[in-house]
Amino acid sequence: LKRTYVALWSRFSLLQFFVIVFGCLALLLSNATGQDAHPVWPPAPANPRIRYVGSIASERDIGSEPSWFEKIWNAIIGKTNSPGILAQPVGISGNDVGVLFVADPVSRCVHVFDPVEETYEQIRDASSGWLQGPVGVTCDSRNHLYVSDADAGRVTVYDASFTPLFDISDGLIRPTGLAVYRDMLYVVDSGAHLIRVYDTEGRLLETVGRRGSAPGEFNFPLFLTAAAGLKVVDALNFRIQSFDADMHVVSVFGSAGDRPGTFARPKGIGVDSDGNVYVSDALFDAVQVFDSSGTLLLVFGQTGSGEGEFQSPNGMYIDVSDRIHICDALNGRVQIFEYLKGGTE
Repeated sequence: LKRTYVALWSRFSLLQFFVIVFGCLALLLSNATGQDAHPVWPPAPANPRIRYVGSIASERDIGSEPSWFEKIWNAIIGKTNSPGILAQPVGISGNDVGVLFVADPVSRCVHVFDPVEETYEQIRDASSGWLQGPVGVTCDSRNHLYVSDADAGRVTVYDASFTPLFDISDGLIRPTGLAVYRDMLYVVDSGAHLIRVYDTEGRLLETVGRRGSAPGEFNFPLFLTAAAGLKVVDALNFRIQSFDADMHVVSVFGSAGDRPGTFARPKGIGVDSDGNVYVSDALFDAVQVFDSSGTLLLVFGQTGSGEGEFQSPNGMYIDVSDRIHICDALNGRVQIFEYLKGGTE
């Protein structure tokens, strides 16, 4: 019996050895042939310009874990999901130290991810009451945070420690996109079809636009970016409008359609360091890249849940390192890409 046991153990150990060796060889071969490489656009043999980097769906993706107390409490209340899981992210921004803010109207909170410190927290309170439907976020040079709450009809301003300072609500119907530009806060009011301009203390300075289709008019505007001037997603006019510092229209491009270069359901917008304009489209499940004049350069993404695939891509944030963060709303995650400046050889 002892000899039989030793023989079986020897065979089992030998089998384990071969499994490990062949597994390592397969991994090396797959890496050598590029099978595990992240997707790039355009694909080989063209020179790539966009590369997939990764995604964030919960705090675990930045190395953070719930505390022991949180795990016990979640077990008591029967909560099986991680407290940091994204439900339906639609708006995103970041500050100058790499912290990401993700607006999640289904969870009724703003998720705060700090990949450097590997910490995570949620913002749920406003200056008066609780967040009801946060959709837009942005930061200023003081690291003050601004959150638009479309359902509550207000914008809440927070200090650098995320303590609510005050709400802006006068006249707002359905605030969505936010941007700070030249020490002024620009709020897209989708319900009023215009942009409201405030100082950073919340005083209204002017309103821009009205409902219509002429340059400078809007039909349910949504998100905007303050990079290279102000650029606004004029959603139901199926176009992008660009403005100078005095809110004069500089350029307009786009039209309704079902082919590349047109828009079906435009949502988020961003601009890279070369001035290229990125627009996510929730019906195409893709991101289109244009030059500053509106000429289509590239399309990346398709419907799905894999790397570089989307289900209703929404808000977008491009950081100073040309990393492109896109809210993949119905996949419950933020996907991260990078613009390969000048391409790679």
